[in-house]
Amino acid sequence: PARATLLCDTLAAAPGGFVVEPAAEGGWIRAGEIQAFWQPPEEPSGAPRGYWWVVDQAEATLPDPARANYAATPELEAGGLADGSRWLHVRTQDAAGNLSPDAAHVKLSIDGTPPEFTLEVPEAQGNAWTKGRRANVKVHGEDKISGFTGCLWTLHAKGEGQPPILEGRWKEEPEWVVDIPG
Repeated sequence: PARATLLCDTLAAAPGGFVVEPAAEGGWIRAGEIQAFWQPPEEPSGAPRGYWWVVDQAEATLPDPARANYAATPELEAGGLADGSRWLHVRTQDAAGNLSPDAAHVKLSIDGTPPEFTLEVPEAQGNAWTKGRRANVKVHGEDKISGFTGCLWTLHAKGEGQPPILEGRWKEEPEWVVDIPG
């Protein structure tokens, strides 16, 4: 007798377990480029054939293969992302060719533009000499995307060169007093 085995898979599942790099400090990604990795769904037909993905500003887009990007493995790189809130949407295509009816969605908050700020030190107007050992510092900052939360500052003597910024001190307050060593 002749025998045939028919394997049937009519539904693909959406991926899950996302990791996005670089890690979002305070919820904001400081670059317009990301890498994303996710957990492939378990499928009756085996490993998924691939994934269709898109980045846009809508919260629940279902990537259309006719217009979406394709990733053969559960990872992708996306660049040229403008500042602001974006969403990454990923949809599975299983080995049988089925597309998942839903997509996985991950919010990307991008702010690659440094804040604008001015520094005001009344004691140093016009690079004038001062005999005092204290300076009043005022910072006026603005960041239209993620907000201005403070600054990292350093103090160094003329001729010493600029110290590495990571050796600086973080200040959230818009005004403070600096004691200048003698």
